[in-house]
Amino acid sequence: MEIKTLKITDKEYPEILKEINDPPKLLYYRGNLDALNKQPAIAVVGTRRCSDYGKEATKKITSGLAKAGVCIVSGMARGIDSYAHEAAIENGAPTVAVLGSPVADKEIYPQNNVKLAHKIIKAGGIIMSEYEEGSLGHPGQFPQRNRIVAGLSNGTLVVEAPVKSGAMITARLALDYNRDVYAVPGSIFSYRSEGCNQLLARGAKCVGNSNDILEDFDLNYTMDLDTPRAGIAGLEKDELEILNIISRSPGSIHIDKIIRTVQLDAEKVPQIITSLMLQDLIKESGSNSYIAL
Repeated sequence: MEIKTLKITDKEYPEILKEINDPPKLLYYRGNLDALNKQPAIAVVGTRRCSDYGKEATKKITSGLAKAGVCIVSGMARGIDSYAHEAAIENGAPTVAVLGSPVADKEIYPQNNVKLAHKIIKAGGIIMSEYEEGSLGHPGQFPQRNRIVAGLSNGTLVVEAPVKSGAMITARLALDYNRDVYAVPGSIFSYRSEGCNQLLARGAKCVGNSNDILEDFDLNYTMDLDTPRAGIAGLEKDELEILNIISRSPGSIHIDKIIRTVQLDAEKVPQIITSLMLQDLIKESGSNSYIAL
């Protein structure tokens, strides 16, 4: 698809992006320009090296936002960004990818996300950058593009991020722009959650499901994927107890810890776990470790 340009003086240029201190005067893009002005828009960001917990949290929360009609903005990096874009596409929402590289196929970074870029465009979204085709890349371009991610969004959700990370830069920029900041809580023992937990300690809104964000925009999605499934009502008491233990865990939880926590015969726990897996309520995320779906 042809690479087009958008000037700050063009009527299609998003007004919300003009509000930041240093909006890009020229953008290069491929895709549907209408996606840039879809409101509300939420940035979903996080670490490239995310855990299964981060992956599942991103998919569930983003799916709920997308089904409520929210535009999803991210940076199309590996990890959390990619899962956010994928969830938006799968649930019928436009998604905006702001790159730290030019938008030509041969120059997209990372190269293994070229297919994702095509999916975004095909689904009515847009990939964009302030870097023209053939420009030399350098590490500073990626933190620089984060101001556009935050600037295009009414709020920024950080799912999983170390304290020193691009996602935390985006969150700080969102605060500078007087935009909402949201964070998913994580384990105090995980470096991936240090940034999110720090944001929460400083006043970011804690997010456990998409409605925690949607309510701020007078939106609601009562059948969100991150609300309890109807099938849970039919669980046995012991099954529900173990499911609750796994669901409350900030990350994957090992079977030994489940056994220590639950008041059941140790030999019965593996049977219940197998039953929950067969019902697609949990899945194995490592050797004898589990997360809720």
